[in-house]
Amino acid sequence: MNFKMLLYGESGVGKTYCTRTLLDAGFKVRFLAAENNAITGTEIAMNDWKKQHNKPISEEQYALMIPSRPKRTLQDLVTSQENFIKKSLDAQYKSADPKRKDYTRYLEVLKATVAFTDSRTGKVYGSVDDWGEDTVLIVDSLTILCEAIKQSVIGGKLAVSQPEWGVMQGILVEFLRQLTEDLNCNLVVIGHPVKEEDPVLGITRIYPANLGKALNNILPTYFTEVVWAFRDKKKFYWSTDHKQAVTRNTLLPIEERMEQDFRLLKQ
Repeated sequence: MNFKMLLYGESGVGKTYCTRTLLDAGFKVRFLAAENNAITGTEIAMNDWKKQHNKPISEEQYALMIPSRPKRTLQDLVTSQENFIKKSLDAQYKSADPKRKDYTRYLEVLKATVAFTDSRTGKVYGSVDDWGEDTVLIVDSLTILCEAIKQSVIGGKLAVSQPEWGVMQGILVEFLRQLTEDLNCNLVVIGHPVKEEDPVLGITRIYPANLGKALNNILPTYFTEVVWAFRDKKKFYWSTDHKQAVTRNTLLPIEERMEQDFRLLKQ
C-alpha cells in the first residue's frame, strides 16, 4: 500500500530535513519546491545524506523542480496598497485586480506535476500520473500552495469576499484530491500549523494551515498519514498521538514520539 502523508509543524522541526530518510527506505525522491526556503532545506538534507553514506546521490534517486515564479516588484506592492487605501472596504470586496492574470504561481506548480523537470540538470521525469510506488512526490509547502491559489483567484487585492474564499477552497480541495486519490506514487505534503480555539471543548486545537476554518477537519481525511512534527531540545520527533494537533495514521504506529524516519512506513 502506498502512503499519502501530510507532515506539518512549526519551522525548524525537521520537516524537510527528514525527507533524506526516504532514500534510506529505497524510494526515488521527486521534490517540488513551491517555497523558496524549501530549496535550501532539501539541498542540506541531501548533502548530509551523501556525507553520512560517503557516496553520491544519482539523478534517478533524487530530482528537484523549482516551478517558475513571476517576479513582483515593489511598485506592484505600492499599487495594490494604494488601491486598498483609496477604495472603501465594500468596493474592495466587489472589485477585481486587473493584473490577476499575472499571478501564475499556482498554475506553474500544477504544470510541474505533468512535466516534472529537474531544475538543476534539465532531466525530464514526465508526469506524476505515470510514477509508481517506488517514487515519492514531495510538495513543499502547503502554505505557499494556498497563497498561490489565493493570488490566482484575487490577484494582489487585500479584501476577499466570501464567494472568492469558496472558489479558493474548491481549487485546493480538487488539487489535493487528485494527488491523494488518483496517483500510484507516494506523496508527502509539508505544511505549517494554525491554532484554533475549540468552543465546545475549551481547548486550543492545532490544524494544518490552509484556506479557512471550513477545511480544518476536511483536508486531513484525504491523507493516509497526518503527522505532527516537533522538537524537544535537540531531538526531533513525529507524533500520531498528540493531545492538541490533528493527526491520522494508517501505516504508522500510534505513538506520541517516534523517530523522524520514513523507513517506519516500510515495517
